[in-house]
Amino acid sequence: MMDSFKLISKYRAELMGYAILGVFIIHIVKTTDIDSIAINQIARLVYTQGFLFLSGFGLYYSFSKDDRIIPFYIKRLKRLYIPYLLISFPFFLVYTINTGKGVGDLTEYLTTIAFWREGNLFGSWYVAVTLVLYALFPLMYNFVFSQRVGGAFLRALILVIIMLMIIVGVKLIAPDYYELTGTWVKKALMFPVGMICGYLSKSDLYERFRTPLRLVPLIALFCVLSKLFANFFYEYARSLFGLFSFPVLFSFLSNNRYLSWLNSVMKWLGTYSLELYLLHTLSWMVIKGVWGGINTMEMILTVVFAIFLCVPVHRFVNGIVNNTL
Repeated sequence: MMDSFKLISKYRAELMGYAILGVFIIHIVKTTDIDSIAINQIARLVYTQGFLFLSGFGLYYSFSKDDRIIPFYIKRLKRLYIPYLLISFPFFLVYTINTGKGVGDLTEYLTTIAFWREGNLFGSWYVAVTLVLYALFPLMYNFVFSQRVGGAFLRALILVIIMLMIIVGVKLIAPDYYELTGTWVKKALMFPVGMICGYLSKSDLYERFRTPLRLVPLIALFCVLSKLFANFFYEYARSLFGLFSFPVLFSFLSNNRYLSWLNSVMKWLGTYSLELYLLHTLSWMVIKGVWGGINTMEMILTVVFAIFLCVPVHRFVNGIVNNTL
């Protein structure tokens, strides 16, 4: 069997598929009276923290092959911000008109400035936080993976501690502002963790932690201990458990002729995860903005809407990006 880190690399799309599926499930469950610990925990095993982990993981792979700054930023604009801009514009236009807002508000929504000023708006936090992480990534990479004394693993830990201190500092100094943004910004701690795991997946170091049979139980133990004694870290431990255990499951499924289709479904969801996320959350925003609320059936319809439109929207956006840029 492959080692844990290489399994994440191999099944990265499937993990993103499970993450977006978890987002759908949690959002639907929130509109019901269902209060199931099992559903909430299983659906969140990768979730949005996993998206940020996988972003850091993938960016390490990309930047370690080509560390030119300008091409890196252009590629990120083409992969994230321009698709966000093109997909979100009609939704935010309808929303601003219906809520009586102006051009300035529309501009803030489209540039993600609104999140940093007013807090989350139906999933806009993910793009806002990811854009900042992308902007800082070359600096993070050079700090963690330079040849200075201390080792990459130690410097990655220092980076996580610095980010954690900033988040806690904002919570202490500006608690009201933290209430607006902190819940989502703190998820960014998974980004440098993904970077170091990307590094380990290409490295011959830390052999004793590479096999799933050794690493997954350790993370499971960390998950239990964090739930019992340090609840702040539980959401990260839970996502790490999902990120390292599900690739083992995907590996098993890929060799089973009766169940391999599950991998194909997850991979399809992962391939269009950005479009699925945006179409789902933005249509939810418009429905709630127009009718003042959303019920379970309407939430399910936003998921169906996203699934049916994600492929043509992906092709449309890619066509514009490739033909103009």
